Amino acid sequence: MRRGDFPSTGDALTVGWIGMVAFAGYGLALVLAARSYWTRTRPVRRERPGGESSHRRGDGVLLS
Repeated sequence: MRRGDFPSTGDALTVGWIGMVAFAGYGLALVLAARSYWTRTRPVRRERPGGESSHRRGDGVLLS
């Protein structure tokens, strides 16, 4: 911001704080979306009858 863009320094600080809070909220939403994606696409470990474990995707396809 350049000097004179806002009538007072308090107004400039208010705009700055609003911008920081908005970007923090956006970043939090992005982190939550990424965590949700990782959780949904994580392979599931299951025990086979012989005692070996296997990996399955979310659609049930065996990945061993």
